[in-house]
Amino acid sequence: MKKYLLLSLAMAVSLSAYAALDCATPPTCAELGYTQTGCLVGCTTTTCPYDSNYMKCTNCPTTSATTCPSGY
Repeated sequence: MKKYLLLSLAMAVSLSAYAALDCATPPTCAELGYTQTGCLVGCTTTTCPYDSNYMKCTNCPTTSATTCPSGY
């Protein structure tokens, strides 16, 4: 009897933990550090997994006339 009670309890805990994972609100792009909408040429660009309009720019070269995109 204890074996079935323990098994039932373990299943209930597992199901409640699974349900809690489904209800979690994912972080926003800004909370993850994806705040830019464009990067200089030569930067390493990482796009937000939730919205491809936002990105992080890292390893950017120093700003000069040869590294800026046209219009800057």
